[in-house]
Amino acid sequence: MALVGHWKLDGNALDSSGNGLDGSLVGSPVVKSGIISDCYNFDGSNSIEINHDTGFTANSKFTMCAWYKGTDTGTALLSLNYISDPHTGIDIYTSGGEVGSHIISSWSGDAI
Repeated sequence: MALVGHWKLDGNALDSSGNGLDGSLVGSPVVKSGIISDCYNFDGSNSIEINHDTGFTANSKFTMCAWYKGTDTGTALLSLNYISDPHTGIDIYTSGGEVGSHIISSWSGDAI
């Protein structure tokens, strides 16, 4: 398995993997000076959307990771939803000062 995408988010949403899965800014996230390079400051009303079909399925082997610094809880940090069914997918989130994840293979309409 090869790297699918790598988004440094250092002032842009370009995919550094060479696969062309560039993201789009939604809203107006603010670019801040980070420790190594620039980074984005998200306030809950903006995000970066990578809207490409990567061939990922619920049976795919994968790794997701993110560097995160923040004070907000109850926030999705990373979310991967299937283009064919946006109510299924995977996310990494914060809640009550802890980090968790969801894997949703079907949507009943009342899941959190």
